[in-house]
Amino acid sequence: MAGMKLSRVRTRRFLPRYVTVLAALFILGAGYAQTALASTSTKLACKPDTLQFGLVEVGQTKTLSTTLVNTTSGSITISKITKSTSQFWAPGVTLPFTIGAGKSRVLKINFKPAAAGLVNGTLSLYTRTFSTTIYLHGTGVKGWLKANPISLSFGSVPVGTSKADSITLTNTVSVGVRVSQVSAYGTGFSYRGLTPPVFLSPGQSYTFKAIFTPKSSSAVSGHLSILSNAPNPTLTIPLSGNGTSGAHISLGATTLNFGSVVVGTAKSLGASLSASGASVTVTGATSNSTEFGLNGLSFPFTIPAGQRISFSIKFAPKISGTAYGKITFNSNAANSPVAEALTGTGTTTSQHLVSLSWKPSTSAVAHYNVYRSGTSGGPYTKIASVPGTSYTDTAVQAGRSYYYVTTAVSSTGKESSHSNQVHALIP
Repeated sequence: MAGMKLSRVRTRRFLPRYVTVLAALFILGAGYAQTALASTSTKLACKPDTLQFGLVEVGQTKTLSTTLVNTTSGSITISKITKSTSQFWAPGVTLPFTIGAGKSRVLKINFKPAAAGLVNGTLSLYTRTFSTTIYLHGTGVKGWLKANPISLSFGSVPVGTSKADSITLTNTVSVGVRVSQVSAYGTGFSYRGLTPPVFLSPGQSYTFKAIFTPKSSSAVSGHLSILSNAPNPTLTIPLSGNGTSGAHISLGATTLNFGSVVVGTAKSLGASLSASGASVTVTGATSNSTEFGLNGLSFPFTIPAGQRISFSIKFAPKISGTAYGKITFNSNAANSPVAEALTGTGTTTSQHLVSLSWKPSTSAVAHYNVYRSGTSGGPYTKIASVPGTSYTDTAVQAGRSYYYVTTAVSSTGKESSHSNQVHALIP
C-alpha cells in the first residue's frame, strides 16, 4: 500500500438528519421574527393609514382620527403602541385592548408641534404576532389667519336696499395660507370681491366686502365662514343688522377731503342726500367747525322716495394746518341722524419766488432736471423735471440763500453734468 498513488480525491459532506431538522426550525423561527417586525399588516387595517395634520400653531394641539378595522375571523389584541416622536401620540388609550372579528375601533391621534417646521412621524400598534404602522405628517407654524374687523354690525338698513362694509384678511402665519372656501350664513347676508382659492403669502392682506340686504323689518344675525389651511382652519366672522321699513336717508359720500386750500380763501365740493323706502323731511343740519359750512340748502325740505338732492359744502380755512369737521343732518328717517366727515388743510401763500431760465441744449433732450441746495457747491436736491427751459421755484423762504443747477436728460435717460451754478438771495 505504500507504493500506491491517489489520482483523484472525492469528498462528500454528510449532514445528519437531526441537524437538518434543527436548521429548518431555525429558518422557521427567523421567518416568525420577520413577520413580527413587519411595518404594516393587512390583518389590522387603518383607514386612513396616513394622517395629514396640515398647519398647526406651535404649542397648540390638533386631533385627527383613524379607524382600526379587524379584517380577520378572530379577535386581535393590541398590547403595545410606540411613537417615533413625542409630538404625536394617541390620547386616552388603555392597553391592552381587543377588537373583535370584523369589528372596528376609532383611534384618535394628537399632534402638538414643539417648533416651527415640518414634522414626520409614525405610530405603531403591536399584537403578539404582527404590527401595523400609521404614518403622520404635520407642520408647526406661528400665527393665524386674522380678520379685521373680527365682527361686523351693519346697523339699520331699509328693506330692499343693501349696505356693504369691508373686511380684511391678514396672514400672520410664517408660511403661505390658502383660502379654499367662503360661505355666508343668515338671511340677507352675502359677500363679494373674494373668489377662492386665494393664496396669501406671509404678512399679506386681502380685502373684500360683506353685504347686508334685509328681506324684512327685523333684527338679523349671521356669520361668514372662511375655510383655509391656516392653524385656525375655520375663521368665523359674526354679522348682524337690522332691517327697517319706512324712510331712510343716505349720503352720497360719507367723507369729503378738500385737500390744500390757501388761508383766507374758500373751496366747495359737491355732496348729496337721497331717500329710500318713503319720503324724508330734513329738518336741519349742524357743523361742529366754523371752517366748514353748507351752500344751497334751506330747511326744512323734503326728499321724495327714490330721489336725490345735491348741494355743496364749503371749506374756508382760517389758519394753516389740517382741519377736521363734521356736518350732521337731522330728519324723520329711521336712521337719522347721518353725518358727513370733513377734512382739509389750510396753507399760506408764498410771498417770494425764484424764476430760472437757461439756454436749450444743443443735443436732443427729453426734459431738464432742476436741482437746489442751501450751500454753494452742493450737495444738490432735485426739485423738478420740466420739458422747457424755465422754472419757477415758489417753495422759498425770506432771508435764505438758494443755489441752483440744471441738467439735460436724453430720451434714453442719460443725464448731462451740472450746469453752472446760480445764486438767489431771498430778501
